[in-house]
Amino acid sequence: MRFICYIFLLLAGSFILSTNHDEEDPDYYQVLGVERSASLKEIRRLYKINALRWHPDKNKGKEEEAHKRWLLISEAHEVLKDPQLRNEYDSQNEPNALMHVFSRCCAGSMSLFNIFSCRK
Repeated sequence: MRFICYIFLLLAGSFILSTNHDEEDPDYYQVLGVERSASLKEIRRLYKINALRWHPDKNKGKEEEAHKRWLLISEAHEVLKDPQLRNEYDSQNEPNALMHVFSRCCAGSMSLFNIFSCRK
């Protein structure tokens, strides 16, 4: 039965990871337009380009949208420029991390439906 649980979790995790994230859970690499393997130099370069492009003072008439985007770009840069924060972010957003969370929910259970009550 545990094997069936893991198969279900694998399929569910793949589906979840293939769907787009909402505004609350942005992909910082996509926000800056860099690859996951980007160097710090590349991250800084694209941060500067995006920050200037979306600065509220340069987007008259769209100040509110520009301000939100500019804050998101700044947040992405803050996380990705710090090696420790970047490692934490990467480990939380990779498929193996998701499966680890699901497996903790299912570990002591013989019922597939117990995974939905996991609050860890």
